[in-house]
Amino acid sequence: MSIKLILIPIISITMMLLPSCIYQSQQENQPDNVTTSIIVGEPTVIPATPTKTPKPVPSAQTDTTKIKTPVISPEIHISRGDASFQSQSYQESILHYQSAIKIDPNHDRAYHKIGIAYFNLGLYERAIEYYSKAIDINPNKIEAYHGRGIVYHMMSNHQKGVDDLTKALEIDDSVKVTDSMFPFRANIYHNRGFMYLHLEEYQNALADFEKAIAINPSYTQAINSRKALLDSGILNN
Repeated sequence: MSIKLILIPIISITMMLLPSCIYQSQQENQPDNVTTSIIVGEPTVIPATPTKTPKPVPSAQTDTTKIKTPVISPEIHISRGDASFQSQSYQESILHYQSAIKIDPNHDRAYHKIGIAYFNLGLYERAIEYYSKAIDINPNKIEAYHGRGIVYHMMSNHQKGVDDLTKALEIDDSVKVTDSMFPFRANIYHNRGFMYLHLEEYQNALADFEKAIAINPSYTQAINSRKALLDSGILNN
């Protein structure tokens, strides 16, 4: 049976676009601390018949001290980028995330989020570039391996996709998955199962669907994927 007959759409767009736990850093209100100085004084009385030529009054020297512009926390830019991303203004979100990187060149989450934005724009090569930068900074960045693996899959490089998702699963469970809202390991297993289908490794696909269900018994997509594979009869060939 053709693989096209047993493949369910790999994930709905919102699932494939790697839903993230948007970090909303609370922006601090910075009140204007500058006060206007008002000089109040009596007017100078000039004698009608001055006996001396008044000495020239030296002009007041302007204070040339530069006012330092306060540095905005990178998390403020991240928060702004997240807001733009949620409104699907992906190019604008990238600009905010890049501003965070200018302040903190090692901000792995900013690189990761830019990767997600480029993925949503369909710019897969750029997405891979930024996912890879996030991994270079933080080799335990599970989400970046997962995201890059999905992009490889979308580019029909299914083996590279499997390799990245396998690496994500190998990372120790104690590592904090910072950007995930859903049962992350279950999602990785499910997505890797689809990649195995494209590689025609059907037993591996079935095993991954079952692992996803074991982690999250209510994972509807994994349940449907397993059913479709079993119903296809391809495992009996």
